[in-house]
Amino acid sequence: MERAKSKRRNINSNKVELLVPAGGMEQFLAAVENGADAIYVGGQLFNARAGAQNFNDDELVLALDYAHKRGVKVYVTMNTLLSDDELETALRYASFLHDSGVDAIIVQDLGLGELVRRALPDLELHMSTQATITDANSAKVAHELGYKRVVVARELALPEIEDICRIGSDSVSDFEVEVFVHGAICICYSGQCQYSRYYGGRSGNRGSCAQPCRLAYRSYGEDGRRLAAASHPMSPRDMCLLDELGGLIAAGAASFKIEGRLKSAEYVAIVTSIYRKYIDMYQDEGYIEVSNEDREALLQIFNRGEFTDAYLRGESGNSLMSGDIVKNQGLDMGSVIATKKGSTLVDIVTSREPEIGDGAEIYGRGDAPLSSTVLSYVKELGTERYRIGDFRGNISVGDIVRRTSKKSQLEVARQSYKGATFFEDEDTRKVKRRRKINMTLNIEGNMLVLKSHTVKLPDDDRWPSCMQKSVSVEAGPFDFDYESPTPVERYETALSKTGNTPFELSELRIIGDSQIRVKTSELNSLRRCCLSELSKTLEFRRNEFDIEFVISELHDLLGRSGTINKEQQSGKLQESQSFELYFSSIDDWRTFEADGGASVLSSRTGAVPGLSYKVLLPMAGIVTELCRGSESLPPEIVPYIGSVTKGIEEQILQENYEWVVKLALTRGIFISNLGWLRKMIEIGAEVTADYGLNAYNHMSIQVLKALGASDVRWSLEKASVSEGNYPLMQTEHRFPAARLKSRREHDVRILNNAFSSQSVVLPCGEGGDIVGRVIKCLHEGHFRLYV
Repeated sequence: MERAKSKRRNINSNKVELLVPAGGMEQFLAAVENGADAIYVGGQLFNARAGAQNFNDDELVLALDYAHKRGVKVYVTMNTLLSDDELETALRYASFLHDSGVDAIIVQDLGLGELVRRALPDLELHMSTQATITDANSAKVAHELGYKRVVVARELALPEIEDICRIGSDSVSDFEVEVFVHGAICICYSGQCQYSRYYGGRSGNRGSCAQPCRLAYRSYGEDGRRLAAASHPMSPRDMCLLDELGGLIAAGAASFKIEGRLKSAEYVAIVTSIYRKYIDMYQDEGYIEVSNEDREALLQIFNRGEFTDAYLRGESGNSLMSGDIVKNQGLDMGSVIATKKGSTLVDIVTSREPEIGDGAEIYGRGDAPLSSTVLSYVKELGTERYRIGDFRGNISVGDIVRRTSKKSQLEVARQSYKGATFFEDEDTRKVKRRRKINMTLNIEGNMLVLKSHTVKLPDDDRWPSCMQKSVSVEAGPFDFDYESPTPVERYETALSKTGNTPFELSELRIIGDSQIRVKTSELNSLRRCCLSELSKTLEFRRNEFDIEFVISELHDLLGRSGTINKEQQSGKLQESQSFELYFSSIDDWRTFEADGGASVLSSRTGAVPGLSYKVLLPMAGIVTELCRGSESLPPEIVPYIGSVTKGIEEQILQENYEWVVKLALTRGIFISNLGWLRKMIEIGAEVTADYGLNAYNHMSIQVLKALGASDVRWSLEKASVSEGNYPLMQTEHRFPAARLKSRREHDVRILNNAFSSQSVVLPCGEGGDIVGRVIKCLHEGHFRLYV
């Protein structure tokens, strides 16, 4: 992956945060010691990487102290959707995090965010990328809800990121934008994926995604014929924005985030150190010139077929996708040139010298390796020719050899944090990552007073754990010795040693004339005492808040909601209740109309007292039809605006804004993103907050109604299969296929609406007999069918 060096002379003076993942304690140490400014971790509850090692409460407190003593912030992910009966537990856990000194929590659930804002006002809230923030208006609403930072969607182009960043520079001083710059990406907009839950009951929004998008699929065209396509058409490559850091800094991004809470400590060490190097290069020199060595190091530690810059420069097309191999592809070593029957050794030609202990795989024509091994034998045969082994399998001349791990690279990575521990007295090495301090020794008569304070860090006023701290200790009295007092050099030598403490001495000042005799051991003891006291002072904790009043309010809300739920679940129709038919495309609605579905449905539902029905159609599709001179709409049609509108859809809505307003005011509107929700509420429309806003509990419903929504629909997380073919994914990628089928009988169709830049993935579920499916929904207590 060759790139020209990125030069920008408008050096950004603001400190840009490098935010690094840690799935466990070893990864945490690797992150700190390789230059992370902040680390995000998961606790034992409510995080979207339940499969990671994660941190129990005691481990988390140790990690916090280790990081804070070195000037590193810690954020905890609480980024799953929560049910009503989980909210109290989640708030109590957030209270523990608050008291323990966590710098911020990362939240998806609007209900949890509101509870934390009320109960723990000094605990910073960051809105997770799971909340699908794709535009500046939605980001503004997030800030109004109490979020000081939003983690924007990974599908954004640089101008779109810059537009969101401008909120902070123009009007909101305490607003920040966090951007993913490296690691795995999802094919679906984060927070909008139902694929894993629909086909296996494992919800990505609830922390247990099974990643069915990484499976093999057969691709079919509109005519039903099988296409010659990659075996894994839904699996994207990993992101690498190393070359784009300058542009992102200039755009105003405050934090660069690396993905990977399921990755190894060696991975964390390598990726962190490389991104640290180039962030510093840009901020010091004003340009980035990435070495081939560093590119290769990133590819070697993990890649799914080179890297992608995702959508930062616009649509990436097929270069986004990993193709036939979805796991780590490592680096191409060459090919097999000879095999010997009965032997596990093969001869290869390669420009990359193999080493014993390297991981290696051999591929034939398929998407799975023919053989995988850790090399136990390497012999050089000649220029770029080696005999390596051992391999088992049906290997042929011409097969491709890939190095999936490099022993020497992993060993260097381990050395960067080897011996580090959360317990200072057990540290077996000189600590690499230190916090700079200044010390002043005052010689006051026969007494010594040693003062130490941390050097000011960027943004320390914003982050209480990073604020300057100081301590003062004294020793004496000592014996006067006017003829041979302790020389200044001895003070300097003894006090400059910081050993295995978290500190690096930046400056030492000695004030006063020494007329006393002080032993070196006494000076060492004074220094140790001072640094120990400073270390304790940096163990940041917050005062407890009384959260019981908020929990009491929550109980009242859930008690009232429980009564309403029982009435709704009784199967009795509520006053003015309508059944909703949700169409993902105008064409599907036209087919329904042409088949006489509307008249049949009207006659059947008319026989049910109090029941009417609405047809929900995409607003951009409706106004496009109206602009083409279509006849007036049937009265039962109500428009909706989905979770993501950026691109063609947003352009259509803005260019036809008068139609949008007219339809919203006369018919009401369903909306699935915060920006358009606010805009339509402000014009006075009757707005229903729709499924894309992921209301999964009654506290979230209250938040949306407080914003002005007249009604709220549940997240698709609560949807039943009987509710039809609801959207499984919304993706920025345009698939060449119209239908995908996996070996596990996952069968989906790809919908590419002309009025949208995004694709929708839908199950190839039941069709026809819409009336029968409506009746089935009603019997099960559901009042929406996705057609």
